[in-house]
Amino acid sequence: MKMNGKKVPVLVKVPVKYGLFGGVLAAILLATLFYIGRYPFVPVERTILFAIFIFFSLKELRDYNYGGSLYFWQGLIGGVICYMTMAITAGFLLWVWGQFSDSYLTHYVSAMTEQMTAGREELEKQVGKEAVELQLEKLPSTTIFDLAFDYVLKSMFIGIFLTIIISVILRRQPKT
Repeated sequence: MKMNGKKVPVLVKVPVKYGLFGGVLAAILLATLFYIGRYPFVPVERTILFAIFIFFSLKELRDYNYGGSLYFWQGLIGGVICYMTMAITAGFLLWVWGQFSDSYLTHYVSAMTEQMTAGREELEKQVGKEAVELQLEKLPSTTIFDLAFDYVLKSMFIGIFLTIIISVILRRQPKT
């Protein structure tokens, strides 16, 4: 693979490959959860999916490209590239899907309003009454871009946490 006449480093190429595939699967997961009636932004499924793709991306780098060695910094860079590619791909596909599906955004707003209203007392204890009122007030004006951006942002927090753990687990330095 070449970019501007230069060969793309394997530390970029492998994580991008996994990230694109993982991002498409993440978008399919969002759609599937929505259509079976589950709240599609639950971080458990996203965390598992991200962990799988980051792990296999770094494992391929270590085992097939770096001769069984992987430094921590290589794991961090590869993991960040992988989860950022996944998050941006899934966020973009979510945004595209939202452009064609009016029911998705409407369903999201009503489900979140319902969820926040049902657990209002607990939420007020956690974040305060003013924050809950402000969020409920802003919820009807939520756009599909807001949802896609929120997905990407939250994925970054999940991704960096997973990348650090997986980089430590897969780290293997050459014997000297």
